[in-house]
Amino acid sequence: YYHGHFRLNRDQAFRIRLERIPECHTWNLQVDNYWMESLDYRYHRISINKHTAEVNADGSVTLIVTPATTNATNALSTAGHTEGTLCFRWVGTDDPVHPEVAIVPLTALANQ
Repeated sequence: YYHGHFRLNRDQAFRIRLERIPECHTWNLQVDNYWMESLDYRYHRISINKHTAEVNADGSVTLIVTPATTNATNALSTAGHTEGTLCFRWVGTDDPVHPEVAIVPLTALANQ
């Protein structure tokens, strides 16, 4: 498990890059509120997993977490929250990949 915290301006995104996906049963990332409670998944895309993520041509995966509306690939919503937590997990792997993270301006997502 990886647990993380984010604090974003409304014109920013939290970019998470995985250089590759290791052999595993499954993996997922979920966006939560400040108290680590699930956001409203009925109306917002707050999670992504092995079956729903789009993999880049080079085998990497780029995930985007933002309070803004975006058409970026693999974008997750903070459901309007500018601060919250994340839970990322690998299930059944002996070779976890450590995520590379950065806060980027929304304008940088045009290249995602």
